[in-house]
Amino acid sequence: MKGDNLYQAIADELDLLHQDIEALGAELCGDADFARRHMHHLQRLDEIGQRHNQLAQVLRATDPGAAARSVSLEALAGRLMSSGTPDFWN
Repeated sequence: MKGDNLYQAIADELDLLHQDIEALGAELCGDADFARRHMHHLQRLDEIGQRHNQLAQVLRATDPGAAARSVSLEALAGRLMSSGTPDFWN
């Protein structure tokens, strides 16, 4: 696919962001009082990390349409599928 190197580089950056978000979440969870007060925000960080991970998987896939259809985060899958590029998803 045209742009494979670019897609791979973007996927790699998304992986690094995912790792950074995971490390940040783990660090913040180390403070029990903080974690208790900000659990909702910590859960959002986790969801953001998952989105990065799933986007990286779509970018790396030999069949991005199939990969997008198999995204397990329902809201993300819906946004990808409604992106206006139906030929890509088939």
